[in-house]
Amino acid sequence: MANKQADYSSLVSRRRFIELTGVSGATALAGCSGGTDQEDGSTSDTNGETSSNTDPSSSDTVHDAELDGVNFLIPKNVQFNPYNPNNYTQIGLDYVFDLFVQFNYAKGEFIHYAISDWTVEPEQATITIRDGLTWFNGDPVTSRDIKTQFELQKYTGGELWQYAESVEMDGDTKLVINLAQETNPTIVKHTIAYNYTSVPHSVYGEYLKKIQEAESEEEENKAIAELTEFAPTDPLGCGAFEKQSADKQQAIYTRNPDHPDAENINFERYRSNYTGGNQATWQALLSGKVDAAYTLFTPSRIVDQLPDHWRVGKPPSNWGYGLAPNYNKSPLGKREMRQGIMYVLNRKQIVNNAAPNSKIYPEIPTAIAASQQERYLGDEIDTFESYGADKTMTSKAEAKFEEAGLTKEGGQWKDSSGSVVELPILVPSGWSDWVTAAQTAADQLSSFGFNSSLVSKDFGTVLKDWSNGNFTLASFYWLPGGARSAFPYFPIAHQLTPEYSGSSGSSITWGFSGTEELTVPSRTGSGTETVELKPAVKQLAQTIDEEKVRTQIRDLAWVANQELPMLPIAEKQNQSWISSKGWNLPPEGSDKYSAKWPCSWLPRQGDMTYAGE
Repeated sequence: MANKQADYSSLVSRRRFIELTGVSGATALAGCSGGTDQEDGSTSDTNGETSSNTDPSSSDTVHDAELDGVNFLIPKNVQFNPYNPNNYTQIGLDYVFDLFVQFNYAKGEFIHYAISDWTVEPEQATITIRDGLTWFNGDPVTSRDIKTQFELQKYTGGELWQYAESVEMDGDTKLVINLAQETNPTIVKHTIAYNYTSVPHSVYGEYLKKIQEAESEEEENKAIAELTEFAPTDPLGCGAFEKQSADKQQAIYTRNPDHPDAENINFERYRSNYTGGNQATWQALLSGKVDAAYTLFTPSRIVDQLPDHWRVGKPPSNWGYGLAPNYNKSPLGKREMRQGIMYVLNRKQIVNNAAPNSKIYPEIPTAIAASQQERYLGDEIDTFESYGADKTMTSKAEAKFEEAGLTKEGGQWKDSSGSVVELPILVPSGWSDWVTAAQTAADQLSSFGFNSSLVSKDFGTVLKDWSNGNFTLASFYWLPGGARSAFPYFPIAHQLTPEYSGSSGSSITWGFSGTEELTVPSRTGSGTETVELKPAVKQLAQTIDEEKVRTQIRDLAWVANQELPMLPIAEKQNQSWISSKGWNLPPEGSDKYSAKWPCSWLPRQGDMTYAGE
């Protein structure tokens, strides 16, 4: 059932998947933050040391040692079906499966891994599976496995099917992806890269067969439901470590001697300890009970207490805190109102209050990640409106509110009916840094003359309110996240084509259709320019010439900067902690910490080895 005419700004299958499972991708985002204070026992093995080599860090020696890490889900409840979002594994994913293609955020470069090579052209992509990659049962990972994985994604909202028409096997180790129409190769690469070899055909083939042979929509929905309810706790993986056991407190993963990178790993086990939330994880780092925390929001007061042996990698998340203004709630449907709010908000103060160690603020509020703005906007960056990144621009804000039809009486801004404008901010109650950011924004708006306060709800209720448009200002992520957000097409599509925003985590309805023509001030001169958003975003997806791509990115970034369909405030910088106590690590500041996640990626590369007690 491939879509023969792929639509670059819609993901009906994603929305259908959410309806069928009752859960959206943002549930996983919430889980990865850890517990209710979030940001957004040893097992022996008969395989002891296999060499008498006296150098503990030698790759010729496999030590009866373990790397202690953390996770935020009860280990015995964790399952490994990528199509089932309930209790889906967090860091265990990186132990038992292999990422198709890694991404180094510092260098902005892809690193081939489970996919050892690819050829990506505008109309077709060919990927090659790494030599020697086998499932834990000894069977080779083949193109049949990857084809099954991609074809199941067709029914579960996989992003590949926005661009692909079909996938075909070319022998046992190659797969050909035929694109529905010409597509920018960078988009295709990012879409392929962030997949894991987690779908052996021997396990998932039967689910695909049931879906494909369904004779009615009801039968197909039932078959998809069976797939999304499947919850394997002992996965057939192919990664560098194999799951050994799990209980309420810990999971044990043992080194896979048959993995192509096994010779780089000189310790026998990972132990993944359940900490539940940030408070307990901070204490584990402070006490030395763990060697790593793959991702952990850590405020300055905790960082200042950590022993010197802790090192932190900060790969960008390309994801962060923003506000979605409900266009259906007057006067937020007026561009001048949104611009006025942006002039009021002091983004630097919000970041300093919420989490200065793990967040940055974008200099330019637009649909480009902060770390990529200089690269893509270049010398023209100063022509974009900053709205006052580190201060409230009072006179400009007041002028915009007046243009929006508001009047100021007695220090308060009132609408045409004489009522003080209400600007409540919806926020997930358990996301502590978001709560602080939202509270700071509300305080700034209140000080400026609006009635603004927090509407704090549990995350499940917030998901429903996002989807139903039940808010005035909603705390929401203004970037879709991950390596792909480094390429501006993805955040542009996320902000300017509302259907797409559902593909990057959660569906949100905020009254911005993305289908109408928008008239904005001219970017290159006086007067105005009119842009048809949906065709313009689609054109960007299909443009191949790099100079034309850069021009189109600037044009659409300008539209986002003027229209402000979302209000960008902060961008998260991941904090990934590793201890050098007993471990050989790259020097501090090395770009080797810029691939996710250091505690699972560095050992595979031989860049994190056991050094002895």
